Amino acid sequence: MNPAAASPPATIRARIHESAVRRVTRAYGGTLADIFTEALQNSRRAGAARIRISVAALTGRPSGAQTDMGAPCFTVTIADDGMGIADPAVLLRV
Repeated sequence: MNPAAASPPATIRARIHESAVRRVTRAYGGTLADIFTEALQNSRRAGAARIRISVAALTGRPSGAQTDMGAPCFTVTIADDGMGIADPAVLLRV
């Protein structure tokens, strides 16, 4: 049996400060639609048959909390059953 096939799926959790998102969108002209498109393309390239997207209010902040730009705070989770990458840590390197 292939040991890689028997390994549990990797979970990558990253947090991005909203100021970093603003810098990236200024540098690359990325919109929220562009970010979702890239994430979904990554899932497709990884051979995913299923993709789950969930949106929830950001925990640990008062109800109705907003960003410094006045937008509500929330988290988005995108999970798929694709093959992933050999070393997820490379995603966190700048």
